[in-house]
Amino acid sequence: MFARRGVQIICAGIARKGEKIMKGYFKVLCAMAAAVLVSALVMLAACASSFVGTYGLSSLSMNMGGVSMDIEVGQEIAGTGVSLEADAFSLVVNEDNTWSMSMNFMGEVQTETGTWRSEGGNLILVDSSNSEITATLNGSTLTMAQTVDGMSMTINFVKQ
Repeated sequence: MFARRGVQIICAGIARKGEKIMKGYFKVLCAMAAAVLVSALVMLAACASSFVGTYGLSSLSMNMGGVSMDIEVGQEIAGTGVSLEADAFSLVVNEDNTWSMSMNFMGEVQTETGTWRSEGGNLILVDSSNSEITATLNGSTLTMAQTVDGMSMTINFVKQ
C-alpha cells in the first residue's frame, strides 16, 4: 500500500512538474507569438508612416492625344511664358490617414482632400468621390499617375 501510494505521489509530482513545464512552454510560445505580431505591426506602421509628410512638386508629365510634355519645376510650359512653379502642386499626407493636395495655377488655388491607406507598399489616396489614385514612394520621390478621358498625367513630388 505504501509503495502504491508512493508511486501515486511520484506520478502526481511528475504530472505537476510536466504541467509546469508545459505551462512554461506555452508562456514562451505566447511571448514569441506576441513578439512576432508586434514586429509585424511595427513594420506595417513604419511602412505606412514613411508616407506621412509634406511633398512639393518636382516634375509633371502629360500626354493628350499623342502630344506629350515633360516639365521640370522652373521650366517654361510649352512656350507660354509661364513657368511651372514648385507650389503648382503640393501634397500633405497626415498621420491620421487624411491627405490634402493643393493645385495653384496662375493664382487660382484648388484643394482636394480625402483619406489614404498603405497597400502593397503603395500609397492609395481616396478622394471625396471615392476615386482612388495609387502613388509609389521611391526614396524621397512620390510618383502619382492617372489617366482621365484620354489624358494621362504623372506628377512627381519630393518629400520636404
